[in-house]
Amino acid sequence: MTRRPPHPDGVAPSAATPIEPDWNRVQDRAEEQVRDREQIRNREQELGQEQELGQDLGQDRDLGQDWDLVLIPMRWWHVATVAELEPTVFATDPWTAELFWSELAQGDQRRYLTALWQPRGVAAHDLAAIIGYAGLALADDGAYIQTVGVVPRVRGRGVGARLMIALLRHARRAGARSCGLEVRTDNHAARALYSRLGFVDIGVRRGYYQPSGGDAYVMRARPIDTVGYAALLDEVERALPGRVRLEP
Repeated sequence: MTRRPPHPDGVAPSAATPIEPDWNRVQDRAEEQVRDREQIRNREQELGQEQELGQDLGQDRDLGQDWDLVLIPMRWWHVATVAELEPTVFATDPWTAELFWSELAQGDQRRYLTALWQPRGVAAHDLAAIIGYAGLALADDGAYIQTVGVVPRVRGRGVGARLMIALLRHARRAGARSCGLEVRTDNHAARALYSRLGFVDIGVRRGYYQPSGGDAYVMRARPIDTVGYAALLDEVERALPGRVRLEP
């Protein structure tokens, strides 16, 4: 997967103060969760599931059958769960919850998505299991992938690709003409995906990832504001398994 350090060269998170949650909203949401979890439990019984939501994400379950992949904007109530997943997704260079807060505080300069594994027919999609997430930074006419992460047990099913495609389409709508990223030099699967999405190597950064000291390839897709690039994204998407729903 792809990861930018907290303060790399170029576009970087600012030191903005995280937004204080609306605690009345927190209480209201907690009450909603009690009701919605009961709906999820009933739906799992209808589907004959023997394990709780978010468990048993093994190879025997298909994204295209009783469960859907849903992409929604990352919200403040997702941060705690995402931060808990970080050591599993990025064992050597995990981000903290505070860094995710700082990123979300950037407003329109950032676009973060959360990938959810949702039981079909359940309205409370944001209570489904988080299986991936990704973030994009925008600056002038350029964009930069800040992070793309997918939990190990569902890798290889197109979750990362769908997150990337959604972010790249957002970058195009925002007027970006190019998009860059860094990826570990030993992450061959991620590099292959980025190549399919039109990214090419433009350099190497030694010791880029800290504290692990890992090296990174710098990759860039350019131009992304053309009809041809839009067609490329459509082509890659058509080849992916399952189905996805992108919600505002």
